[in-house]
Amino acid sequence: MAKLFFFLFIAVFVCLPAYSQLTEKFTWVEKSIIEKVPERYSIDFKYPLFRVRMDKVSNARIKTINKKIVDLANDQTNKFKSEFATLQRSDAGWKEGTFTSEYKIYSRNNCIVSLVFNTEKYIAPSAHPSHSTLPLNYEFYTAKPLELKNIFKKDSNYLNTLSKLCYDYLIATVQNPDKNWIKKGTAPIASNFKTFYITPESFNVVFDEYAVDCYAGGSHTVPIQYRDIILLIDPSSPVHYYASMK
Repeated sequence: MAKLFFFLFIAVFVCLPAYSQLTEKFTWVEKSIIEKVPERYSIDFKYPLFRVRMDKVSNARIKTINKKIVDLANDQTNKFKSEFATLQRSDAGWKEGTFTSEYKIYSRNNCIVSLVFNTEKYIAPSAHPSHSTLPLNYEFYTAKPLELKNIFKKDSNYLNTLSKLCYDYLIATVQNPDKNWIKKGTAPIASNFKTFYITPESFNVVFDEYAVDCYAGGSHTVPIQYRDIILLIDPSSPVHYYASMK
């Protein structure tokens, strides 16, 4: 118990002072990768670049995170162009294509940077466009990615808890739910919960189209309240700071 209290104290002590300083200084600018090739494809991939004018160390951390954002944008657009070129070479009637993205920032403070990209891809004559959710979650102090394995305690059996919470939520909220489909999509394996974002209020798991529902059902987001998982979160993780504030 004393050890747990020590980690809780350290998490709050480290994060809280800097958080208050960053509230109005942690801003961003929007950038885009725009390419248009007539009668072939068009790309409009929007992404943010963060700005923190505090000190050299903080600026270096943000530059590291910004590089990851730019790398993701370039990687996704290059993958689309490669896929499009492959389909066109197949001579199977594939024509024009479009690839677009929007983003939403959920956390941007001294502890956590969390955002998602929502992409839409369409290559004619497909029946409909496809959509994907691409998350980026980083610890600010280290500029290292936040993953399930460094958010939750190793011996906490957290996957079973996430599985149950997500299954119960989806069964209650999906229109005409397919229990077997949802059970498979929320099975307690890490890959089922790799798409998530973090807010001060909740840990949010995203299931893209076809993961737990049909295409028409779209994607589904499960907001998991911190009170339901706080005992499973590693006290040294910045996510514990959010959870301890609830």
